Amino acid sequence: MIAVCSDGETLSHVELHARVRGAIHYLRRRGIEEGSDGTCVAMAPEISIPTIAMVRALAELGVPWISLHERLASAERSRLLEWMQPRLVVESFDHAPLNELPPNELPPNERPLYRHENKGCTRDHRQVLTVMCTSGTTGTPRAVALSRGAFVASAKASAANLGWQDHDRWLLCLPPAHVGGLSILTRTWLAGRCVVLLPSAASRFDTDAVIWTIDRHRVTLMSLVPTMLKRLLDAQWDPPAHLRAVLVGGASLSPSLRREARGRGIPLLATYGLTEACSQVATESYADMHAREADQEDHVGFPLAGIDVRLRDHRIQVRGPTMFSGFVPAGAPYGAAPLETPFLADGWYDTGDFGEFDPAGRLRVLTRRTDLIVTGGENVYPAEIEQIAERIQGIEACAFGVDDPEWGQAVGLAIGGARAREALAHIQSELSRNLASFKRPKHFALWERLPTTHSGKLDRARIREESRSRLRAWSAS
Repeated sequence: MIAVCSDGETLSHVELHARVRGAIHYLRRRGIEEGSDGTCVAMAPEISIPTIAMVRALAELGVPWISLHERLASAERSRLLEWMQPRLVVESFDHAPLNELPPNELPPNERPLYRHENKGCTRDHRQVLTVMCTSGTTGTPRAVALSRGAFVASAKASAANLGWQDHDRWLLCLPPAHVGGLSILTRTWLAGRCVVLLPSAASRFDTDAVIWTIDRHRVTLMSLVPTMLKRLLDAQWDPPAHLRAVLVGGASLSPSLRREARGRGIPLLATYGLTEACSQVATESYADMHAREADQEDHVGFPLAGIDVRLRDHRIQVRGPTMFSGFVPAGAPYGAAPLETPFLADGWYDTGDFGEFDPAGRLRVLTRRTDLIVTGGENVYPAEIEQIAERIQGIEACAFGVDDPEWGQAVGLAIGGARAREALAHIQSELSRNLASFKRPKHFALWERLPTTHSGKLDRARIREESRSRLRAWSAS
């Protein structure tokens, strides 16, 4: 049975496990042994077979790894390494020796953890599998410790919604340095299904490469952020019949983008999640996909099996077995101090996001807390503005707060796309027609293309910062 498909090679589960044995051998030769308390490894995971082998090897040794995104600035990387003080840093150029172990040589004391043949788990599910950094609600980096049990629970919750079919193949186009990408690896690993990798020569999100890979390897499942989905639609992509579900999350999914995708036959499932909850919290029902009226939906479905969601003053709070173990204390090397556990009574975690339930009990996400604009005492949700602007074909939009001596903040809007300048008057007219005066942008900035983060989401912090030099005022009356 095939475990991995890539442009260069295809590996069975047995062949992939041989690569894992080589990675274990590689780690042991560099002093990384099983059961070393407080030891961690830093790694820059890529969409590659060596990354998959290394992730599994570290899991089998029970050694947590710190995620280093390959596009971190050198100063960011240095600060993170100084904070965590890993025993070993695995660079991309270190991947070459992973095949140094002869295929029939099994390192001593190897105990597979997640192999699909294994009915149980040989390790404590409370052990930390990985540590991932997020910006947090204040912009200060937080190091989120995620246990192997959280990944197992997350995979089970996803499977309870999507199910598994024998021929399933999940495309990995989200970076495994983020929980959305890593969860694709753990889900397929646990289920014994195939993960499909993008061509090694592809850029972060090469639309042509993605479309080619979906067709070439008969992908049945994939995960995207809304920016990726929009770029596929702008490329006039029509999904093949073998693609059965496309999960879209990580940022606000506008109703117009959702309608356009479903109108093109894309089997879209909106989803909401966060790093601290090990990916998904709520997702539209796969079983009801073909029974819904697409133009009446603006929700992300019900909470997944085993995950509880409640609202307190519209703030989304979550609890369940997928939740993170805690934060690594700022300034303390990994393992040097107990994790900070910012949970409320009875295990609830306040996400900082805002939402509401519709009459059927499905979750609507109003905005992420860090995106909230407060102008003259009124709360403005960026998604509402962006959805109107993005009704125009080929336009990307990002709303943000601009410091204002009178109002505290004024609303700014960055517009990206080849037709941005041409469409500006139309966008202004639509915003004036559809929004209350306090919600209308007072400033705008034109971009050829809006920048995205490592995971493909709009890079709101960069857009907000760099738009300052592009801002132009216009009447919002």
